[in-house]
Amino acid sequence: MYTSIQLTSSVRETVISHCIANKPMEACGFLLGCIDVTQIRITSFVPVANASRSPERQFSMHASDMIPVILNNTFTIVGILHSHPNAAATPSSEDLSTTWYDIPSHWIVSLQQSTIEIAAYQYTHNYLSPNSFTETQTTKFPKKQAQYHPIPIILIEDE
Repeated sequence: MYTSIQLTSSVRETVISHCIANKPMEACGFLLGCIDVTQIRITSFVPVANASRSPERQFSMHASDMIPVILNNTFTIVGILHSHPNAAATPSSEDLSTTWYDIPSHWIVSLQQSTIEIAAYQYTHNYLSPNSFTETQTTKFPKKQAQYHPIPIILIEDE
């Protein structure tokens, strides 16, 4: 479990600018940086176009923007970020069904209020066993159940 995330002022401003520029659509992108045992340090943000069919309420990263970032071995992806233009900075049920659970941190930027809120979470996924299903469930495959844990963000000055 990560105890904190360090975020520079300049990366914070870049993230906020990207999210505001895309409002009323959800903005998205990757956070790059480094990780030690308990702490994440963010060094940059890479915006990715939202290719969702309903971009005002969900995000889907555009493959042509996303793939080069994922395949690049010169940096580490330490977070995935998206905005909630009209909702709080807490994970929605759709956010909790993410397939990006192996990325160390998940960020949500809320543009709902006049004061912009940025929150980071660590997701964990537990598979439900088939015998924990109710009789009304029709699927026979194990289902993922996500949990999230907030990670405190420490704002630091640029070096």
